[in-house]
Order: sequence, then structure tokens, then C-alpha cells
Amino acid sequence: MSEQVTQISRTITILSKTFKLTNDNIATLSSILLLFFGLVILTLLFLYPMFFSITGISPTEFSWVTVFLNLGFLLVICAFSGFYGALTVIKTVSSDEGKYVRTEVAVSKAVKQSIPLTILLIITGLIVALGLTIFIIPGIIFITMFYVIVPIKIIEKTTIRETLVRSRELTKGRRSSILAVIFISTLAYAICSVILNFLGSPGYLKLLLLGYYIIFSFVLYTITYLEIGKELETYKANI
Repeated sequence: MSEQVTQISRTITILSKTFKLTNDNIATLSSILLLFFGLVILTLLFLYPMFFSITGISPTEFSWVTVFLNLGFLLVICAFSGFYGALTVIKTVSSDEGKYVRTEVAVSKAVKQSIPLTILLIITGLIVALGLTIFIIPGIIFITMFYVIVPIKIIEKTTIRETLVRSRELTKGRRSSILAVIFISTLAYAICSVILNFLGSPGYLKLLLLGYYIIFSFVLYTITYLEIGKELETYKANI
């Protein structure tokens, strides 16, 4: 019974702190995300059609050019996820400690961490995808097992292998709480989306909701790591 109370308390603490620190850093994190959204929309609506128009290749027909183009696009998304994850960790940890880090300083630090984080996210993404493909439950286990890899890599400055091992150790015995915070935040987003659709809200509101959910999700794994570290008394900021 006490273990269940602890898990519920941990879940509430993580979600409430994530909400607060997301709002504290919303200006910086939303502006960077909005810029990336703009580049994605520009690519899909203008650059892609322009490329296919110039080359004469049909986007619906199989060709190695299209395959490599799509893989390149996915790689860019992974690279941005690595950069944005590092930026989120830096801003969130600073806010949690009551410190202020200028945006340009945070961006500079995040850029330096982008390549190793991109590799790390690709590796774990493939593992999770394999788990979900074979059977859903292994994929879910991998998601919770590797949930705090980004803050570990940034704060503890570990190698890729050390990061994976460390994440597995930290999340052991706490994966039900991690699954709970993921489920609750995703459910809240889904409910808000349904409400917006029911009310016939304009598209930009749905995009704003999606943007906030993405930012919240990035902050969420940072707060999860911080709370686990404080619980185990192993956390020391080093960014």
C-alpha cells in the first residue's frame, strides 16, 4: 500500500513540476519549436514539390532518390530532437535551481550535444520500434526503460553505452510511475484535441495545443530524471 502511495505521490509531483517549468520556459522553447515547424512546413509545401517538379520524379512511385530524401528528412527530425532535448534539459535544470541561462548560451551548449544525442535517439528509437513491432509490451517496456536517456547524457556526460545502462538502472522499480505520467499527459492532450474538434476550433489552436504537448513532453522526461535523482540522492547538476 505504501509503495502505491509513493508512486501516486511521485506521479503528481512530476506532472505538477513539469507544468510549472514548462510555463516558466515557454517563451524560449516555443519560439525554437515554432521556427522548426516553419522549416518543416516550408519543406513539405514548397521545397519537396519544387524538387520533384525539377527532377521529374513522381513522389508516389518508388525510387532510391525518394527513399534517400525521406531518410534525410527523418534524420533532420532526429537531429532536431537531439538539439531540442538538450536545450530543454539545460533550460529546465536551470529553472529548477532558480538560475537563469541566456537563450544564446543554452542554444550554444545544446548544439554541441546534438550529434551524440541524435545517435543515441536513433539507437533507442530502433530498439523501441523493434519492440513494438514484435509485440506491444516489449516496446512499452523499452520506452519506460530509456525514458531519461537525454537528461542523463547532458547532465552526467556519459557515453552512449553508459547512458543506456544508467537509464535502465534509474528507471528500475519506477517504470509504472513513468508509464503513468506518459499516459496521463497523452490522455490530457487527446481530451483537449477532442474538445477542440467538437467546438470546431481553427487549425492554429490545434497546432498550439500540439506545440505545448511537445514542449511538455520534453520537459517531462527531464523532471522525471531530476525527481528520481533527488529520490536516490544521486543528482548533481553539471551542465
